[in-house]
Amino acid sequence: MAASFGKRLFVRNIAASVDSFDLEDLFNSVSDVEKIEMDPSLTAPNGNRAGYVYMQSEQGAKDCIERFNGFEKSGVRLIVTADAPHRPDPNFVSPKRRKAMAAKMKGAACSTTKSAAQT
Repeated sequence: MAASFGKRLFVRNIAASVDSFDLEDLFNSVSDVEKIEMDPSLTAPNGNRAGYVYMQSEQGAKDCIERFNGFEKSGVRLIVTADAPHRPDPNFVSPKRRKAMAAKMKGAACSTTKSAAQT
């Protein structure tokens, strides 16, 4: 089964002077936009922001990446990428779990050492 491209785009390096309406107008010039979400938590120290553009179709999303990745808007080059669905890393171990595993291993090593010393 082929992976779905998706309709959600991640747009970075949005100039502080560009609002969501400007972004919607820009992307609507290529294909129909479903909605725009600006993420205030992703504001860079220079004031540039990031957000998500939800397109009506996957083809529209692809066309917008081709058209607007590297496009200069208000003196800043936009970075537009497909927002791939989050897939957890199967090798990731949280710090809390790693600490518990280390304590368990240390305890197991100590008990093995003690039993070896007793024989």
